[in-house]
Amino acid sequence: ALPVVSRIQVHSRERVLYDNTRADDGTWPGGPRAAEVLATEQARLLTPTEAVDWLTRYRRVFADACHRRGYLCQATALAYRLLQDDAAALIPVAATDPSIDAGRLRREHDARQTTLARAIPSLRTKPQTLNSRTTRASLANHPQEPNPSQALPHHDPPRLGP
Repeated sequence: ALPVVSRIQVHSRERVLYDNTRADDGTWPGGPRAAEVLATEQARLLTPTEAVDWLTRYRRVFADACHRRGYLCQATALAYRLLQDDAAALIPVAATDPSIDAGRLRREHDARQTTLARAIPSLRTKPQTLNSRTTRASLANHPQEPNPSQALPHHDPPRLGP
């Protein structure tokens, strides 16, 4: 027999967005909407405050990655390219807050680009695909295989959490 899911919850960072428990007759009270709720949350635009928070956490993650010898390499290149694309998209959102120094955010972004280009020469040229979602889908369908001759870092990856 196939396993039966009896409860589904979808959480944001702040709260539970969806919570449904299967009834005894096998139906979902209120309908099975978990996929819809998840897709809506994934497509939701961040507020300026959320964008600033994300950029602040990314600044720390990137600094941690820079301090881990060998961490910025071909094996991590695509992930950092996608993070940089996300950061570039969030800078204008964060800049709508008048207390934010958008120039500083752009300079930090440019400095990260320079650091990545030095550490990972393949990042000097941008891929044809500029859409992050398309690039993410491409990665899921065709993951990059690390070059076995490259020494991969043996460190835990940076985290976005505190």
